[in-house]
Amino acid sequence: MANEMPSFRNPDTNGLEVTPITRAMGLRRKIIAEADRIGTHPFSVIMEQRLGQTDSAVKALEIKQHYTQRDGIISDLHGLDDDTFGKIRESVLSQRFDRVFLLGDIGGSVALADLQKQFYEGFYNKYKKLQKEGANDEKILSELRTGYLDLIGLQAHLESYEKKPLEETRREAGELTDDQVLAGMKKYGDYKHYGHYVSDQSEQLISYLAADVEHYYERFLTMAAELRTSGARVYVIQGNWDARLPFDFEAGTESPVALPIERRRFNAKTFFRKHGIPYFTNLGVVESEESLDILVPFDATVMPVGAEKGLVTTEKIKDIQKRVRAARRRGKTVAMMSHAVPDWTKHGKLPTGEGEITQRNLQRLVALLNPDELVYGHEHFMRKDQAGNYIDINTKFKLHKDSKGKIIVSSDQAVTELDDTPTGTVASFAPKPTEPYNAYSVRETPKWPVKNKRPRGAGGKAAPIRVGREFVPFVRIDNQNLPTADIVYPLGRREVKS
Repeated sequence: MANEMPSFRNPDTNGLEVTPITRAMGLRRKIIAEADRIGTHPFSVIMEQRLGQTDSAVKALEIKQHYTQRDGIISDLHGLDDDTFGKIRESVLSQRFDRVFLLGDIGGSVALADLQKQFYEGFYNKYKKLQKEGANDEKILSELRTGYLDLIGLQAHLESYEKKPLEETRREAGELTDDQVLAGMKKYGDYKHYGHYVSDQSEQLISYLAADVEHYYERFLTMAAELRTSGARVYVIQGNWDARLPFDFEAGTESPVALPIERRRFNAKTFFRKHGIPYFTNLGVVESEESLDILVPFDATVMPVGAEKGLVTTEKIKDIQKRVRAARRRGKTVAMMSHAVPDWTKHGKLPTGEGEITQRNLQRLVALLNPDELVYGHEHFMRKDQAGNYIDINTKFKLHKDSKGKIIVSSDQAVTELDDTPTGTVASFAPKPTEPYNAYSVRETPKWPVKNKRPRGAGGKAAPIRVGREFVPFVRIDNQNLPTADIVYPLGRREVKS
């Protein structure tokens, strides 16, 4: 017939005649393929496609709220200077999250953080490694002398309230004899952690380190108020520094002994209660229509489940297990948010002392509660491989439970590899937000009509929690064309930081 529309066959529709139906089928395949390529849910691809079609901030917010529940996750704000904290505040507020979770360690000071970094990176971690290798005194002195003297110099500089120049205090430290240096190394190497060391220093130094602590909590309080005004709900998990600041241990003890609460310089629990911010000092649950989140403060991992003086009772575990089963029946995703680290070897460290205890107890909680995801903080620095190169910030690993209920830790996986083993708990690390990435991690949980809200790697198609989340660039798609590579990748095909 002369008036018939011409038909043609298109590889994007598997050779079918192009009609509105086949065009929609082709678009659906493109969306699914793109979601698989970047490791997210097709719903998120559709959302970002729609975001690319609007230049209205109000409309963009409506689109985000329609498609996903958006949660921001931040850990270890302590020790940030005001300028860095201000950048983080602006970045997080601009996202208009539904909820923001703080994984602990809010208070501190720049001086406390600087001394901690020098203690661990300049001396302690290397000392413990050499000690484990059986190094003799000569090797220890040769490899660690500079780092130890830098620590001693910084310690004296802070003890003078920074009135004595750092160059001068380090020069004076350099006058110590080899015997004095070696004796000091052995003493400092016997401390169990940073708090054990710093609590053993002079009252003058401790007073200076404590001077700015309350300012850091007040600073966070302002940001929390702004977040709540924007409509976000804010939840805080107690970290080890919130429970007791590094100098809140008895002096002169062989092993760390925490000071009683009445002798500590700051009480975070009282502070947050006074200002109406939900603050978790024991295992707890936050639930929404899309997710059930199990919050694990640091002290909930210092003793085993059911221990006589432990925080986590078997009754509490049974109650949360019941809530987890109910959430699963309703298709919700289940996540665990922890301050403690689930596997120190992923950070190039052997678990010892408190680290080994909290790792073991956190893994036990994972085995008992079987979350889809675990996000954790506490460790400050980005992960590196054995050659010292940075590992991609969104590299994941899995926690699998064997037949005896023991946790087996997998090798590292990229986000797009998670579906290779769609069982177990996907673990994500949220480092201290001074490293070169956006200041927060993001979880985008798809809303109705998506029935399975689990992340990839745990039996679903949603994106796992990601650090430094960037949106995929999209442009408007007209009614005639399917999204070609030029449309999907207007900036050129590249690996999207996700």
